[in-house]
Amino acid sequence: LFDAMRDHSETIYRDIQRIVGRQDLRALQAALNHLITALDSAREQKNDQARPPQDSPPQRA
Repeated sequence: LFDAMRDHSETIYRDIQRIVGRQDLRALQAALNHLITALDSAREQKNDQARPPQDSPPQRA
């Protein structure tokens, strides 16, 4: 989670700075979108790590 968040943290920080500086709702929306993207990336990484290797399809009985 933290690796994925670190990839997006500068963007999120800049978005927050814009929100604070201008009280801009579009900047808030952008920050939330970037945060959602970061969380989605982290979830995909977690799912990829938890998934067993797909070398061969599962055998059916």
